[in-house]
Amino acid sequence: MSTLLARCEALLGQVFGYAGLRPAQREVLEALEQGRDVLAVMPTGSGKSLCYQLPALAADGGLTLVISPLQALMRDQVSALQRRGVRGVDFLNGLMSPDEQAACLAELTAGALKLLYVAPERFASTAFLRALEHNALHLVAIDEAHCISQWGHDFRPEYRELAPLLAKHPRALRLALTATATPRVREDIVRSLGLRSAHTAFSSADRPNLRLEVEPCAARQKEARILALAKEIDGPFIVYAGKRADAEDLAAALVGARHRAVAYHAGMPAERRLAVQDAFLAGERRIICATIAFGMGIDKPDVRAVIHHRHPAALEGYYQEAGRAGRDGEPARCILLAAEKDASLHRFFISNGFPTLEEHRRIYALLRQGVVPDQMEATDDELTPSKVKVALRTLEAAGFVIRDGWSYRTAVPAVPRPLDLSRHDAQRAHALTLLQHMVDYAQSADCLRARILRYFGEAPPARCGNCSVCLGRATTAPKKRRRRRASGPDCPDCEGPMRRRENKRGESFWGCKRYPLCRGTVDIPGDPDAALAR
Repeated sequence: MSTLLARCEALLGQVFGYAGLRPAQREVLEALEQGRDVLAVMPTGSGKSLCYQLPALAADGGLTLVISPLQALMRDQVSALQRRGVRGVDFLNGLMSPDEQAACLAELTAGALKLLYVAPERFASTAFLRALEHNALHLVAIDEAHCISQWGHDFRPEYRELAPLLAKHPRALRLALTATATPRVREDIVRSLGLRSAHTAFSSADRPNLRLEVEPCAARQKEARILALAKEIDGPFIVYAGKRADAEDLAAALVGARHRAVAYHAGMPAERRLAVQDAFLAGERRIICATIAFGMGIDKPDVRAVIHHRHPAALEGYYQEAGRAGRDGEPARCILLAAEKDASLHRFFISNGFPTLEEHRRIYALLRQGVVPDQMEATDDELTPSKVKVALRTLEAAGFVIRDGWSYRTAVPAVPRPLDLSRHDAQRAHALTLLQHMVDYAQSADCLRARILRYFGEAPPARCGNCSVCLGRATTAPKKRRRRRASGPDCPDCEGPMRRRENKRGESFWGCKRYPLCRGTVDIPGDPDAALAR
């Protein structure tokens, strides 16, 4: 047995109390022992954190730097290591007070740390970079590595800045880790991070103990169905909601039905979020109703179910969230309450996040006319605040406008050069493709487990015997013929009634009756996907 493996095996029992390494963990450590960079694709609950914690503790010297966007994970893992008697470990993020950050930087400057967790944004800090110079990096672990890929479900531009920073430490080994990644995303991670002689340690995404269920459920019936499931499920569970208001409403309904439930979302103060999270982990609250702000890096093995009130925008995100159930290996349920119009909210967000070329032109023209950004929506009712904000950032990056204090002014003549939105349009089209994969899963008449494994590039079983399709439960509700209502369809945002409206070019669309309190909008002409992609 190699020296690294021998030390890691000993630490595994002494510090963590485990009998032996799992095959994928051993594969990662063997590749690192050979001096190779590694991409580890290992599903939730497979022990990814040990792949960098063990080498950090087993090293004779030097620093292991863990780069992660998950502040809760940093705090929890450092606390767990310290409770086990490990010294020389710390984290550096916004959850810490200024005094705590200063103390951590002092330890880093003194070379007293063997394991440090930081967020990717920390590399913009001069004080951090200066303290880092006093250390010899022997391993850099990039957690949630799919965030570096624009073809993933959670692209974060700050991850793109890591490659040149890593190049300044050529002797440090690089370990990229992610729970879910398609073949295309895996290739992008290796290329973008500059992994050298890269070895890919791949664990199957299959979690046989999870029962995958899709249950047709009209939007107005979802709350009642979740209340019924709360009586069926024996043990703690998570309800994922698409909006903060939904999380709060569902938690209130469950508390009203005498369940120990609580809400969690990014709009809550940090102290309150930590208190809610700790109460759920300690078993003081059985049910947590949360947005996607909750769960990444949370180690609660006995979650017996994950219920999705509305499906996410991508299958990667769905499976990552669903995978927080049953981490103890015991049976658990992953229940998706599916309504045909669930995708409308995501199409609305995609539309806001990726304004069209024509919308960029209209925003630029309004700016030239002296209309300030806050008034553009009143001038052109198709321009939401989100569209204006995104478009102005794009125009600024391309040199068409200049930020002037809190506002903007134009920077080029009346007939500007062509604006290149090819990358922008490719990302919008990709977001719609990811959404369509999620919709296909929600409407699938084939084995759900097979569909997920096929999506992640694995050979699927013919039938898994543990999903709602294989168990004979229909995943698609019969379509009912509805009479066209004068008030129009339901709003994709607030689910209230909509009415027919026209823009200045005479094009028709459905607009929420509660406008401007609610800004839900749906194109009428043609296919919604085609309308967004044009």
